Parts: sequence; structure tokens; C-alpha cells
Amino acid sequence: DPKFQVLRSYITLIWKHMKSFNNYSFLIADYHSVIRYGITKIIKNSLKNISIYESDTIVDTFKILKETRIDFMILGVNFPETDGVISVVDIKKMQPGIKILIFSDYNKDIYEKRYLNAGAFLYMNKISGVEEIKLTLKNMIVLGQN
Repeated sequence: DPKFQVLRSYITLIWKHMKSFNNYSFLIADYHSVIRYGITKIIKNSLKNISIYESDTIVDTFKILKETRIDFMILGVNFPETDGVISVVDIKKMQPGIKILIFSDYNKDIYEKRYLNAGAFLYMNKISGVEEIKLTLKNMIVLGQN
């Protein structure tokens, strides 16, 4: 698709200029340790001067959000103790400027709109490949600048 190629080229160009002088904070909130590990590794390999926080429960997630300003959040929505859509609304109330990437194993066609309407910035399926995850994270950072 030519439009996708143009967007990819644009994001790549901006990314090259941004990645050496950033100072972003990320919160990776997912109850799967393997997911947190993989996303952390992708972010650390892509960016310098970053802070990464991790949470494996929704309670810890809100504790971190209460204590720390977070720029970008990768949120797994399968926490057993809460509804993901309500969590997004509550997170945006706490930190209105935060950009949330929903990282879910739910069907994107069915659930994406619900999360975006609640305040999430992007939605991605957990079965995505590493390159797609990298591109989505770059899009979130480039397009999510305040």
C-alpha cells in the first residue's frame, strides 16, 4: 500500500532525528512477565535516556501513576481485578497527557474502538511481530508528542 509506505518513511525519518535526544518515561503494565520483558527489551534497544517502569497488577499500575509522570504506557487489558476500558478512563483522569497503547489478545476489530473511545492512543494485538511492535511504538512516540 503506497500510503503505508509514505507513512513508514515519514515515521522513520522523524524517528532518526528524535531517538538520540529523548527523555521519555514508559510504564509497561501487563500481568505476563514475558510480555513485559519483551516490550522492555524492544524499547531499550530503540531509545536512549529513558525510564521504564513495570507493573504486573492494576493496583501497582495505579500506584506508579500516582507517584510518577508517565509519557507512554503499554497496557495489557487482561488484569483479572478490573475492566480494561474502565482502567483506561481512570488512567486518563490521573494523567491526561499520557499516551496509552493497548496491547491485547482480544480481537482488534471488535475491541479497538471501545478502547480508543475511552482514551487510548493506539491498539495492538499481542500476536503482532517484533517489527510491527517496533513500528507501532515509534508511531506512538512520534505522533504522540504534545
